[in-house]
Amino acid sequence: TVLALFERPFAAKVRLGDEAGRHVYEFDLPLGAGETRETPKLAWLLTPKGANNRWAANDIWAAIFDALKNGYSQDAGVVISRPVPSVVWNAPSADEVAAAIEHFQETGEYPGPGQGWFDRFAQEELPRGEAAGVRNLIIQPPWESDVEHPPEELDSGHAPWDFTISNMWGGEDALKRLVDDAHARGMQITLWYPSTFSLFSTIAITHTNWLAWEMSGEPLDGGWGDVAAANLRSDYMPYAVDKITALHNRIPFDGLWFDSWSGLAVLTNYLEPQPSPTLDEAIALQQAYSNLGLDHILIEGLGPLGRPDAYGDYESYAGPPNPLPVQVRELERLRNHEYLLHRMAAGTYIDMAIYHRALASGGMLNIANFDEIDALNEEDRAWLRRINLEHRQVVDRMDQRKLLVSDDRWLGVSWLDDAADEMVIYAFESFRLQLDEALCVKDLSAGPWVRVQGELIARPWRTYLLRTGDACESLYLPMLRRVG
Repeated sequence: TVLALFERPFAAKVRLGDEAGRHVYEFDLPLGAGETRETPKLAWLLTPKGANNRWAANDIWAAIFDALKNGYSQDAGVVISRPVPSVVWNAPSADEVAAAIEHFQETGEYPGPGQGWFDRFAQEELPRGEAAGVRNLIIQPPWESDVEHPPEELDSGHAPWDFTISNMWGGEDALKRLVDDAHARGMQITLWYPSTFSLFSTIAITHTNWLAWEMSGEPLDGGWGDVAAANLRSDYMPYAVDKITALHNRIPFDGLWFDSWSGLAVLTNYLEPQPSPTLDEAIALQQAYSNLGLDHILIEGLGPLGRPDAYGDYESYAGPPNPLPVQVRELERLRNHEYLLHRMAAGTYIDMAIYHRALASGGMLNIANFDEIDALNEEDRAWLRRINLEHRQVVDRMDQRKLLVSDDRWLGVSWLDDAADEMVIYAFESFRLQLDEALCVKDLSAGPWVRVQGELIARPWRTYLLRTGDACESLYLPMLRRVG
C-alpha cells in the first residue's frame, strides 16, 4: 500500500484521465510566494501489506481519509462537520422575487412582521422539514442584494451588497424567528455565504483593494458577470469576520455554506507581485467562523477542511424532480458505490435505496427542496423520515467505518465511536452476525433494548445500536467475529 500526502493542506488542481482503462491523475501544483517559491513537501508512506479485496481497500481508505481530515481540521481549528439530512435550495421563487420588487417599487415599503419570505418559509416549510426528519436547512441568499437595488435587468439575490440581512425578505427579526422556530423543531439553519459582492455594491465601488483581479485587469467574477470576488489578503477579511460574528450574536444560526469554494473563496489574485492561491487565508476564515460554535462549515467543492458539498444540476428549479438523462446516469453510477461518498454530499435526486446507503456510509444525497420529498410515494416518504431520524440518533457515534460484506455482497455498514464503547450497524439485507458474548441491542425503529446472545439476526434497512451489559450500560464492546 502506497500513500502520498502533502505536509499541510495545499491548493492544487487535479485532472482525472483514462489511460488504457486505468485512472491517471495529473496535478497542477502552484508555487507559494516568497524569496524561494516552492510547494509543500510531499511524503510517501509505504507498507508491505495491502488489501486482499476492494471492500478492505475501502475500509483502509476511509480510515486514512478520516485521520488526515481530522488531523488537518484539529491543527487548523476548523469544526468537523458531519453529513446530516439537508434540504439545500431554500429561496424565494422567481414569482416571489418579482412580487417583492414590484411591491417595494410601488410603495417604498418592506414586508411587515409575518409577511416576508422568512416568515412564510417558517410557517409553511418548517413543518414539512420536521415531518421528513430533516436536520439542516440551507437558506439561499439571505443578504441585501441587487434585488433591493435592481440595476436594469439584473436582480440576483446571489449578488450581495454587504453582510446585511435583506429587508426584502423580512429582515433580521424575521430571520431570527425562522431560526428559533427551526431549533424548536429539532432543525438547524445554515446560511449561504457570500464570497463575492455585486459589482454595483458600495463595497465593490469604494473598496477596490478588497477585490481580486484577473490577469486581464478585470475583477475576478467566476464567469457570472454581475459580481466580484473578495480578496482575503485585504482588510475585507477582518471586516467579514466582525460582521458575521456580530450577526451570529444576534441570530444563532448553525452554519455557513461557502459557494464556489475553489475559484471564488480560494482564489488567485493576479494583482499581486507573486500570485498564489489564498487557501491559508480561506482556512483562517473557516477557523474564525468555527470559533463562533457553528456546527456546519460547508464548501461547494472538495477539500479536507469544511464538509464537501454539491448542489448538482437541479439547483435552478423549484418543484418535484424532472431529471435529465445525464442526471439519471449520475445517480446510477452511485448505486451500490455509495461508500465513496464518505464524509461528503452528492447533488442528485432521491432514490431511497441510494439515499439510505449513502447516509449509512457516512455521506449523503442532498435534497433539493420539499417538493422533491412530496413527490415520493407514501412508503418512500415514511422510509425517508425513518432513516433520517435513526441517523440523527447515531451520527455522533459514526467515527470508524467498516463495510459488512459476505461473498462479495455488500450487506451493510458498521461504525465504532472513537471510545469504542458502542457500535452502530446499518443493515441493507438480512444477515446473521455472530456475537462473542451476550449484547444489548436496540433496533432504532422498533422499540426497547433487548438482550441478544449467540447471534444477531439483522433485518433489511434497519439500524441497530449495540452495547454490552445486562442494563446496556457497560463501556466495553467485544469484537464481532464474522458476517455470514
